Amino acid sequence: MKQYLTADDIVAEVEMVRTQFKGTVLLLEGDTDCRLLDQLIDSPLCRTLPGHGKQRVLEAVSKLEAVNFKGILAIVDSDFWRVLGRHSPSPNVIMTDHHDLEIMLLRSRAIDKVLSEFSSDNKVATYLNERDNDDLVSALLEASLPLAVLRFISIRDSLSLKFEGVEIESYTNLKTLDVDFPSILSRVLQITGDPSIDISALNEEIKTALKRDHDLDQMCNGHDAVGLLSHGLRRALGSCSAAVASADNVGRMLRMAFELRDLQETTLYLEVRAWEARNVPFQVFAA
Repeated sequence: MKQYLTADDIVAEVEMVRTQFKGTVLLLEGDTDCRLLDQLIDSPLCRTLPGHGKQRVLEAVSKLEAVNFKGILAIVDSDFWRVLGRHSPSPNVIMTDHHDLEIMLLRSRAIDKVLSEFSSDNKVATYLNERDNDDLVSALLEASLPLAVLRFISIRDSLSLKFEGVEIESYTNLKTLDVDFPSILSRVLQITGDPSIDISALNEEIKTALKRDHDLDQMCNGHDAVGLLSHGLRRALGSCSAAVASADNVGRMLRMAFELRDLQETTLYLEVRAWEARNVPFQVFAA
């Protein structure tokens, strides 16, 4: 049913909340984003709502601003906005520091807590040594970069490629964490079903793009990186069961390990504080 919701539905829900709650209404892209922020905000002063997608959130904020609704704030994933030189469309919309909130989790102390509990130091060291890398998160992002480049080209060139159901861990070797990108590309093209796409030209564009330097934190999708991490914790990086190291469970563990002090080290936090200063008496975090 969520796929049938419109921005007007989100606006109606925000307005309904306002009838019983006078504080800040914080719109986020999804339910897991709400669960992350709910443990960090000052709940008597701020309430989160899922907008079920970035575009719906942006449209809902625009509609609420048009009727001068006070105390509305949205936090959305940057995705490729910074790579493409785009900016937030509204002072009431704040972008994540990195590609998405999951990259923020992976770049925080939360990853250390998860690894200390579920990984093997020897296996992690071996994996990093084989990739001539000294940072696990960077190594995982590099492994996911070809898929990130494909997502980027799809958006930049308006190819409208479809990625639904394509989970990177399903195309990753359990022992080595090597990603079978050609199979991913083949599957994406199959799902998309657009015969007008020049596959040879697309392959060349991907190869060219991979030769460039990239800001991995801006380019790569956190969901892909968490998928690789969860897959790795089963063998290449640890010895967890598939149930314990499922992508959903690893994501849950990262959210639970993320603390307010981690958020306070981000530009996102500072921008929320600046928004509070411009929108007195509305608050998100405790004074």
